[in-house]
Amino acid sequence: MQILDRRIEMGIILTFGCGMAFSGNDERILTVRAVSEPSPEVAQLIDKIAQPVTVPVASGVTLRELIVRQCGGVTDSYIELIKDKPEFKASGLDGPLEKGVIPLPACLYYFKPFNAPQVTVRSGDTAYDLYRMKTGGGGTQSELVEFFGTPIEDLNKLTPGKKLPIPAVSLPVSLAMRPGSEALIEEFRRIDPQGLTVREARSVEGEIVMGMSTGEIAASDDCDTPSEPMNAKAVYEAYRFSKELAQDEEINVAGGRANLAIVDNGFFGALSNTPAAKAFDGSPFRRKYFKADSDYTLAQVIKLDRVLQPINYSYGLKPDLESGHGTHVVGIALGGPGLEPYFDRMGSEPWASVAILNIGVGARNLIKGSHELLLAQLRDDNRYRVVNLSITHDGLLDRNVRSNYQNLFALAENTLFVVAAGNDGGKDVVDKAIIPAALGGAGIPNVITVAAIDGNHRLTKFSNVGQNAVDMAAPGCEVKSWISNSNEIVAMSGTSQATPSVTNEAALQLSLAINAKAITLKNRAISSGDLLPESERGKTVYEVSANPVRSLFLFKDYLDVQEGDSIRSLLGEIINMPPVTCLVAHGKARKKVEDMFSIKRTEGKSYFFGGMGIGRIQPPCLVVDEGQAGISFSATHEISSTGEVIELGAPLEKVWPVESVRNFVARTPIDELR
Repeated sequence: MQILDRRIEMGIILTFGCGMAFSGNDERILTVRAVSEPSPEVAQLIDKIAQPVTVPVASGVTLRELIVRQCGGVTDSYIELIKDKPEFKASGLDGPLEKGVIPLPACLYYFKPFNAPQVTVRSGDTAYDLYRMKTGGGGTQSELVEFFGTPIEDLNKLTPGKKLPIPAVSLPVSLAMRPGSEALIEEFRRIDPQGLTVREARSVEGEIVMGMSTGEIAASDDCDTPSEPMNAKAVYEAYRFSKELAQDEEINVAGGRANLAIVDNGFFGALSNTPAAKAFDGSPFRRKYFKADSDYTLAQVIKLDRVLQPINYSYGLKPDLESGHGTHVVGIALGGPGLEPYFDRMGSEPWASVAILNIGVGARNLIKGSHELLLAQLRDDNRYRVVNLSITHDGLLDRNVRSNYQNLFALAENTLFVVAAGNDGGKDVVDKAIIPAALGGAGIPNVITVAAIDGNHRLTKFSNVGQNAVDMAAPGCEVKSWISNSNEIVAMSGTSQATPSVTNEAALQLSLAINAKAITLKNRAISSGDLLPESERGKTVYEVSANPVRSLFLFKDYLDVQEGDSIRSLLGEIINMPPVTCLVAHGKARKKVEDMFSIKRTEGKSYFFGGMGIGRIQPPCLVVDEGQAGISFSATHEISSTGEVIELGAPLEKVWPVESVRNFVARTPIDELR
């Protein structure tokens, strides 16, 4: 982030650098952040300096919505820039547009909410720091008073817990400069001679959450046992069943390609400087599962202080356990070596479209400033629907890091961000301010922070934890994938291996119901999970690990029930369950079936997951009167031990005691999937 000396007054801040594209042409990238509301003169100058931004348009979206996403709001000066565009003449600001792309004039992002939100002061905060965090500016006393609407005497005596209004938020924007426009930078100095700076940006770089080790050399204190691999056949059978059921006239839910973004240190799964038709020759990765880009083989090229290619071969790098980390993560996000053989049987069209966002260039450390400029790449929640973030920053070094990710998650509210908890040996992500992992939990509906479990279904020794922020766990010990474009399979361990397992699960769900919201995907991933052992209580928010097979039965209620020495897995419809009593923070509470996402049992105890009524799953509560309740269920299908879904000859209606129910998961409401 650009940090200015306190004595400097300013209207914008900027840096610029030279990036080298594949073609060998120099390209100037301007990084700008508005500190105050851009004036008409600044808006016109930005349009002269920067090339238009090509914006994807979904059917029915309005021009106003596109401009708000791009610029934070619609101003008279911006309308002046677009008044001659055919889209504006045909539809105005609020008429629906057709699907396609629109080139819009470049702009600074400055958002003024109608009702100003509030920020809670934490220990060590100053008014200057909070102002800088939200606007990027230095802030004189008069500017702080005007911004917060609070006397300077009160701002100088902030105490933890105090709330301050935030009337506006700005974000850094990366703009491609028009050829020959460098001289116009001097025009900024004329507009605001005291407020402009061009200097090196201060940055907390952060790093990739690297794997702990390979399977061949895994240290005994990393993993007690390898994680259980994905049951790929059962995943395929569940996916096929639900894909067919989605077309039933009573369900009628549309599927499609799930747009994924993998934010990591690059990709070796395809060749660079090679036509897209041949780039994947001999690779275990399939070209049709990746976003194509005519110049760079894979999208997306990122423009920070230089152009960053997705493919690490572009930099003369060779794949190894560090430089191939991002490739390993991509493989797991696509289902790994287990699911790959089923791709051709899962439908004629690919179920995913993957973009590689390379912010590490094969290294552990992130490119300087990456956490700020990811905002520009990811804030449009129609661009990528699931984003895998196996990265970490130290939020104690610079609180701007936390603020930037909070802004990103709020802006891209329909994007699910799946975040690695980190491998710091059991640290609490909130206590240690590990960002973005510390931003998970029940409070943010579109973030899932993921810990790692071993083959004993216990949290690994290396995995970070967090009762209020780490949502769930997934297999993270000796997980198999690829690190290059060869078919050699490599096992690695870490929360960065657990995280793409959840990304894969969410992407498969999204491909079955392409209109599902981020909160719906999060609810489903958690409600369909398996309870962690009692020894792991209090280490995560929801105390479950991922179960990708169960998560894919979106359109049917699911029941695992103990019958003698065996467990039957049934699909159908819950008819009724009497209210049960749960232990909660303030005592006991009655829980009703209408509010139930799931009920799960392990080690002689049953746990109720509520929140269906408010559309957001709640942490589990212990059921204390389970012996008095039963689940009345009408089963239409049974799942075999090998994963096949078998239709019963006639519905099986029965009441099973809650004590015999190992896992009940309610179907996802259809109105959340259409």
